[in-house]
Amino acid sequence: MIGAFFVKIDGTTGKIEGKDAYHLLKVLRFKVGDIFDFIDQNGSKGKALVTSILGYSSLSFRVLEKEDYNPEFPFSLTLAQSIVKGKSMTYLLRGVTELGVRHIIPIISERTVVREVNIKRWKSIVEEAAKQSFRLIVPDISLPVDLDSFLEKTNEYDLKLIFSPYSKLHVRTFLEDMSIPGNLLCLIGPEGGFTEDEIKKAEDVGFISLSLGKRILRAEIAPLAIFSILEYRWGQH
Repeated sequence: MIGAFFVKIDGTTGKIEGKDAYHLLKVLRFKVGDIFDFIDQNGSKGKALVTSILGYSSLSFRVLEKEDYNPEFPFSLTLAQSIVKGKSMTYLLRGVTELGVRHIIPIISERTVVREVNIKRWKSIVEEAAKQSFRLIVPDISLPVDLDSFLEKTNEYDLKLIFSPYSKLHVRTFLEDMSIPGNLLCLIGPEGGFTEDEIKKAEDVGFISLSLGKRILRAEIAPLAIFSILEYRWGQH
């Protein structure tokens, strides 16, 4: 699956320039007369016809069909994730982007092994995943922050959840009668999980500790399970 391309439309026409144009023309070998899927980030998707090409740097198109489109959660979803290793972080970033995350905050906690990151590469990963999954929004990624500093700045969130296999409250039970929040924050630990002290610090500033069940999930799998539950509970239909 190629995915969709983000475009700006002026009436029924538009242009694609830069790396997206290069990808369409050089990598995918599109020609005048070919049709591609697009997303207008103002809230529509459709198909467009390539009408002219300038080298590998620019192409013009005409809209063939367009419809209103909004695949996003009806609330702002933020993931504060303790950084995990290499390919696991790549897998995590792609997955949570496809599942609707809006903001990603890399966390350095006591058991975080990775301390140096490539934010530019991460942003490229989530942009690619957003296009692949026909998102209107490319998630933003903050600079890494240590857990204590992060916990001091979480008052803006309506609902704050931290996930621990030791919690006696299952996420399903908690969400059963919960109304849709405006701004939801999910805090997830590294491979070794958060320490008891870290969980207590989070609870002291209003986080609710939840469990995903008796099985222990890998750090890169846990957010995918959580966001799938959120999609089932509050996703657009």
